[in-house]
Amino acid sequence: MIGGKYKNIALVTIVLGGFVLFMIVTTAWVVYDVSKGRSCVKTCEKKEKKANEETKNASSPIPASR
Repeated sequence: MIGGKYKNIALVTIVLGGFVLFMIVTTAWVVYDVSKGRSCVKTCEKKEKKANEETKNASSPIPASR
């Protein structure tokens, strides 16, 4: 059995180690995706430029003269 007399300590160590490993793997995965440009959903330059052009070309719903 794992740990014998210190079974609880061994199980907590395994759970915490698994969590730390999970955090390292997911952090590396996200950093890799961002560095390759795959994770820019709302921050890509092309989409930002397109949105800015649409707001400049849109007409105002309120008339200028009243």
